[in-house]
Amino acid sequence: MAGSHASEMETAATGMYDALIATSGSEDRLAALDRFVTASGGFVKSLDAVKAAFGTELAEEVGCVACHSTDSDGVGPSFAGLGDRSDAAYLSEAILDPDAFVVAGFSPGIMPVSYGDTITDAELEALVAYLLSL
Repeated sequence: MAGSHASEMETAATGMYDALIATSGSEDRLAALDRFVTASGGFVKSLDAVKAAFGTELAEEVGCVACHSTDSDGVGPSFAGLGDRSDAAYLSEAILDPDAFVVAGFSPGIMPVSYGDTITDAELEALVAYLLSL
């Protein structure tokens, strides 16, 4: 019975999460996700994990995965292992000012420099949480 209850809670939490993600406006989504984590009474353990899940979706929405993958280099360097070799400040700067840090073997001027104008602070935070989770 305990396993069944946990499964029902997980299903409910997933449904709630999906509904929150469908909310328009990333600032609203992150605020709602923060409330969700708090209201879950410990069922959802980490806002960072929720932000990382949101960041995963954003990486697709804003086009990161067109050039970067999580397993090998493509047009841009692989995201694999970024959490082990980077910190939030580095990743934030690399997203907002991509030519500040150019990975060996890659050329400057390839990555769009417009993310500072096109993504919100909440989206940047979510993307960084996603990259740190890898």
